[in-house]
Amino acid sequence: MGSAFQRIDANFEALTAILNNITGNGSGSSSEENSELQIVSALGGTTIEIDYGQSVVLAVTANTTNNLLYVWSDGTESADGRCALTPTESTTISVTAYDTENSRQSNTVTFSVAVRNKLGHFTIRPRKQMVYSGDTATVTVSVDNWVADDNHILTINQYDDFGSIDKQYELTNGAAVSFPIVADHTYGVYGLVIDGEDFQWEKIEGVVEVCVRPTAADISVVGNTAGLVGGTLTITPQLSKPQDYYTYKWYRGDVLVSIADELTIANATLADAGNYTLRVCDPLGGYAEKSFTITITDGNNS
Repeated sequence: MGSAFQRIDANFEALTAILNNITGNGSGSSSEENSELQIVSALGGTTIEIDYGQSVVLAVTANTTNNLLYVWSDGTESADGRCALTPTESTTISVTAYDTENSRQSNTVTFSVAVRNKLGHFTIRPRKQMVYSGDTATVTVSVDNWVADDNHILTINQYDDFGSIDKQYELTNGAAVSFPIVADHTYGVYGLVIDGEDFQWEKIEGVVEVCVRPTAADISVVGNTAGLVGGTLTITPQLSKPQDYYTYKWYRGDVLVSIADELTIANATLADAGNYTLRVCDPLGGYAEKSFTITITDGNNS
């Protein structure tokens, strides 16, 4: 009987050892401790594109959460598998997880972060301007984060009304470029930055509008320049080349009496008669004049 009980005890101990190994109980190591530590996912993938100045949070998860330390190649250490960065250039960054309690090290995962529009933050001053035909427009272009080397080219493209490049100027950051306006139409001024290494480019539009200078030969006045006492006179300018940006000033002698699209004299008196001048003004300070005479008659004395 003794030997039979000894065999039963031995079998029971062997079975208990097997069960302990399966369930992780007892003094033996657990299956998780013995398994290979792996980073199994990366939030948003490992290839990421962001705009210049934008921040990004990289994140990974492992196949266990037991007291892991994530070490990133930029020196960042985290317990949650996350790393925040604001790169100014396209870069790569890798991460490895460590289980210090069980002396395990995971695989290494590498992220590729591409920075777009790093040559952005364009300014063209002024964005809109007006010059006389034949005069010179001046535009200044500046770009933040400019790199002064042979791989970076800054240009101004002057376009005509048909969308074709009329002239092109190459310049350095912050420099002013001048060009003559030779026809009565609007030019689009485009600033282009080309990064010869990454083949990135940006553009911003400005407009140079040609101002049509008024001339006396283009001006006449229409309306009733003769009227009766107590009546109403309305006089309107008539131009062969009217422009929306013209301002109309009406003078009696040297005295400004109205700034309006037409001159109206209500309840006219004999004192309203006299010599008047219409001054047509452009936004650049130029003007042309047309003189005319208003006569008022007292109907009671006619």
